[in-house]
Amino acid sequence: MTKNSKLSITAAIALILSFAIMVLLHNYGSQSSSMLQFVTSGRPSMAAMWHEMGWMMMLGPMSMFLFFGGILTFIVLFIQFLLKGQEN
Repeated sequence: MTKNSKLSITAAIALILSFAIMVLLHNYGSQSSSMLQFVTSGRPSMAAMWHEMGWMMMLGPMSMFLFFGGILTFIVLFIQFLLKGQEN
């Protein structure tokens, strides 16, 4: 495998993982109705997450990092492809 094919496979896996994490967060994350109940009672909105696992809060930034890293890698590979086409 060439370097570019390894990078494109890595970028595709990163994008797939980011979408999977976003779906998991959407389905199993905190419910907005409970968040609104805590905010209206005078408590901070993060107090609504007392029953959830702490690692769930890390998944949002991690999925954004994977998504933007995958997109950036595909853009760099596309620019390299265009520049190689102009050289030949």
